[in-house]
Amino acid sequence: MRLLELTEPVMLTISVNDYAMEAQRLMAQQQSGWIVVLEGLQMIGVVFAQELGALPPATLNDLDVREYLRPFPLTVSSDVSIEEAKRQLIRSGLDFMAVMENNQPIGILTLASLEQKRLQQRQAG
Repeated sequence: MRLLELTEPVMLTISVNDYAMEAQRLMAQQQSGWIVVLEGLQMIGVVFAQELGALPPATLNDLDVREYLRPFPLTVSSDVSIEEAKRQLIRSGLDFMAVMENNQPIGILTLASLEQKRLQQRQAG
């Protein structure tokens, strides 16, 4: 299995200048747990639905996406092994990383997706 098979591709994007309410609306509409934040054409980070969902809905109209942006502090090339990517995540103490190809983020790898795959492999065999 390749790392790209566990990577969630970038499907949703939002401008860093938009409001948190718009990010939440887009994620709900697409049933996504996260949205990539753009500054111009550059991907600069991610906002997670779980974090916005913990806020009172009325406050989301006044909050910029920037306030909930989690930058990509950890990146990994799409050609590294799954084991190496997991080691890097665990060592960093983070729960997600950007998967890069040609110096651009192409998706997100989460500890949850790695654990889910491990459980599926255990159950299968």
